[in-house]
Amino acid sequence: MPLTERRREPWPWVIVTLLALMMVGSISFFAIAVSHPDPVVVDDAYAAGLRYNETRAARDRGRDSGLEIALRTEPVPAGLAVTLEIRDPSGARVPAESVTLRRERPAEGGHDREIAMRSDGGAYAADVPLPLPGRWTLVANAVVNGVHLERAFSVERPR
Repeated sequence: MPLTERRREPWPWVIVTLLALMMVGSISFFAIAVSHPDPVVVDDAYAAGLRYNETRAARDRGRDSGLEIALRTEPVPAGLAVTLEIRDPSGARVPAESVTLRRERPAEGGHDREIAMRSDGGAYAADVPLPLPGRWTLVANAVVNGVHLERAFSVERPR
């Protein structure tokens, strides 16, 4: 009986190599995820959810009242100059009890800020600094005769 050479199959080694590569890749992804945690965008998600519900209800009441917030923006070197007016259904200016403007950075926490608005003959104006390039959200809130109005809009600061 002649001796036959043993033949080696490469497939088990290919499978073992693929499994080892998958383990190394998984451990690498885990190490990257642990060393780069996601920043907290909202400190209290529950309170933010309640504020969102209140905001939506106030926006619905404001829309039903016929009042609206008219906004104009102009670029300035540090950001935007924002002018805000409250208008009734006929288009006439309506004085507000209070007006606030909030600057928000949806992609990054720590940059949200309330901006003080100054009254300017029936209109309200503010210079809004945009310290970083990218997308920003400005949220205008006004109270007129107990009706809460809100208008949000996005702006892009070029790089």
